[in-house]
Amino acid sequence: MDLDKQKKRINRAICGIKGAPDARAGQVQAVQRLVYQHDDIVLVAATGYGKSAVLYTVSALTERIRVQIVPLTKLGKNEREDITRNVPDLKPVWIDADTHLKNRNA
Repeated sequence: MDLDKQKKRINRAICGIKGAPDARAGQVQAVQRLVYQHDDIVLVAATGYGKSAVLYTVSALTERIRVQIVPLTKLGKNEREDITRNVPDLKPVWIDADTHLKNRNA
C-alpha cells in the first residue's frame, strides 16, 4: 500500500474512532510507524490531543489486542464509552481493582 493510501486509511480510522473531522498529523504518523513500519514509538502530547485514538486505531487496523494502562479511572471509562459508541466493531474491555467483585469469572 502506498504512503498516500496508508495516510487516508489511518485518517478515516482515527476520525471514526474519535468522531472528529480530521486526524492530527502526529496521530497519523504514529499509527503509520506502528502499523506499517513496525517501529516502537513514544508519543508525548497534551491532554486532549488524542493519544488514546492512536492505540485504538492500531487495534482496529491490525485486528490485534492492545493493552492500555490508564491511571485515571474516570478517563479510562470515558474512553471506553467513546469507542463503544463510535466504533461498534471494537470491543474494549475495562478492568480495574473492582473487576473481580463485579464479575467472578474475570
